[in-house]
Amino acid sequence: MAVVLFAAYLAYRQMRTGNIIIGSDTIFHFNRFYETEEQIRNGNLSWFMTLYGFNQSGRVINAFYGPAFAYLNGLLLLAVGTWYRYQIITSFLVFAVGGVGMYRAVHRFKVRGSIAVLVTIIYMTIGWLPRWQSGSNFTGIGAALMPYGILVACDMFYDKEKPIHWIKLTILMTVALECHLLTALMYMAFLVPAWLYAIIKRENKRGILLNTLKAVLLTIFLTVNTLLPLYWMSKTNNLAPTATMRMLENAVHLKHTTVAFHPFRILTHNLRASLTFWLAYAFIVQVIYAIWTREESKANVVVSLYGGFWLLLASRLVEWDRITNHLPALARFIQFPSRFVCIAYPLLIVGLGLSFEHILHHKQK
Repeated sequence: MAVVLFAAYLAYRQMRTGNIIIGSDTIFHFNRFYETEEQIRNGNLSWFMTLYGFNQSGRVINAFYGPAFAYLNGLLLLAVGTWYRYQIITSFLVFAVGGVGMYRAVHRFKVRGSIAVLVTIIYMTIGWLPRWQSGSNFTGIGAALMPYGILVACDMFYDKEKPIHWIKLTILMTVALECHLLTALMYMAFLVPAWLYAIIKRENKRGILLNTLKAVLLTIFLTVNTLLPLYWMSKTNNLAPTATMRMLENAVHLKHTTVAFHPFRILTHNLRASLTFWLAYAFIVQVIYAIWTREESKANVVVSLYGGFWLLLASRLVEWDRITNHLPALARFIQFPSRFVCIAYPLLIVGLGLSFEHILHHKQK
């Protein structure tokens, strides 16, 4: 309940202004949703061509960007009537979905509720999750969904009888593919180590492989509306490539906090590719503490080191410009290494919760 109330508070902050927020991706995605809203309103459905948005240019947009999710947003826009109401409602939903998922992920590791709420609130105000409200960045949707991947990974680690819950895995990947293709790919990269652990450690290898195959096949069937247009258009059309970005410039960099002792402003300096020194120090101390107490909490050291690995990949410590000189496709496909914090931050937040729980447990003893 506290997490949902905090999500409502974050949406209320915008309600007080009475205005919509126009960010870096707002015009693009609002054109997409205006297109589907007008198609629904006029009963003139076109899965591929843009008939109303993008200056009625006929460009193929929604077929590549989760068409079912675009029509869902168009239906919501039609129901609420204005962009202002739409933005308030969707901002609340993104914060709430991400917050509830993060709380459940932390609580899954047997962290007490008060600590889980505290670290969840931190998660809701850093990285890409708030960028849906401030910039309409779809990676914010990915950040809201990522904690649910931790729940699936937990099953792979801890459920000895049935490590692969294929229905859960299917729902997770289907929602990701229908919302944000890059999030689905990050899910795959994130879940591979947990899946390999289950294959190596569990005896029922045949059952694991069978359940994995069922999840893959059902996911493909449920997302054929997204996958088939991508494949067909790439084979039959000369598509304009995505923009090439300077990877190093869009990697995570450290930033000084200009307003001290103001919790909300301190946290909001950690958006997208910015990471304040205080939060960087907190994550470093967290990883050191996890290693120091590794015999008492193996889960903490695993999630902290894995989260630290993804944060390293997201940072300017990696020579991204040199890498993209040899692999230029990365600059068009990934574009922003800072997107990797969508994996790093949930893991490190779980680690913080485990460390706080460990400290309080020993203090009580």
